[in-house]
Amino acid sequence: GFSPMAGSPLELVRIAGNLRKFGAAFLSRNKSDLPPRKSLPILSSTADESHSKSLDWPGWNAHTFGLEMQDPWAHKLLLGEKTIETRAYNLPTALIGKKIEILQSMKGIAGVSAIEDRFDFGNDTKVKVVGWCTFKNVLKYKDEVLFAADEEKHLVNSASGFGWKDGKEIYGWIVDECGLYKQHPPSYSIAVRRMRSLFQIERKVPQKKN
Repeated sequence: GFSPMAGSPLELVRIAGNLRKFGAAFLSRNKSDLPPRKSLPILSSTADESHSKSLDWPGWNAHTFGLEMQDPWAHKLLLGEKTIETRAYNLPTALIGKKIEILQSMKGIAGVSAIEDRFDFGNDTKVKVVGWCTFKNVLKYKDEVLFAADEEKHLVNSASGFGWKDGKEIYGWIVDECGLYKQHPPSYSIAVRRMRSLFQIERKVPQKKN
């Protein structure tokens, strides 16, 4: 059913589980009953917790971003097989031509994010930074005929859950350049959802040795 709380279903399940553990710890007075620290939301002091941002948000210019793509679509894009990424929303203008990291998540339900609104890369094994890309332009498909004509570019057939549906807007983000991280991908610490599958990501700061 519908929940009035913000966050993905997976995040709400995690929160509910943590609440049960806090209740058990309160009754038992035993700190070992508390949920593990890594299961609690972690955000840096510089990360704004508001998840929904507009297309003209100034932060699009100021931060690094990652795009969640389910397996196997991430690798198809990075290998040059998929040259248009289709989405039900526009790409912020500030991100056109800007390097975006590709965050590969597990195969799941079409149109449903497989990851939480906030996560720690160190604790979340469901997400991998597998490469990067830039988008050079965005087109808006006006009808099913035009969408079908680009099937060889976006690889979305009519039977797919990502396919054309009357009354639904579909945008095509046109890939410019891309690269696959074969080894040693960049290290990030925190990810915060900013718009649908676009996440603000922060680099891991090396700890100083004493």
